[in-house]
Formats: sequence, structure tokens, C-alpha cells
Amino acid sequence: MVASSVGSHWLGTLRARANQAPSRPRVPLWTGDMTASLERVASAMHEAGLAGAWRNEQLAVAGLT
Repeated sequence: MVASSVGSHWLGTLRARANQAPSRPRVPLWTGDMTASLERVASAMHEAGLAGAWRNEQLAVAGLT
């Protein structure tokens, strides 16, 4: 399968953007209490219509080992 010139240009543009510095300084996602940080992320996603309601539950995370 041969990539079209449009597809190649699109992919090249994405790769170039991935290697650029951010347009504004990054800030740490996890500052302070992790549950509060996750709640802020979930609330922002909910307001943007990208997620359901934040249920404020702490769920156990089991290791894969």
C-alpha cells in the first residue's frame, strides 16, 4: 500500500508539531492531593461534554504482577 501525498503531508505535519515546544509553559497535572486533581480534570471534561459525572469514588488499583 502506497501512502498518498496528502496522507504523507498530513503525517509529516503531525510529527513536526509533536517535536515542537509547547505554545505556553506546561504546569504539573498532579499538584497536591491526587483525588482533588483528578476531580478538577473530570469536572473540566464533564463541562466540555467529554465525560460523565464525577462520582468522587476512590477505586482500588491492583498491580499486574
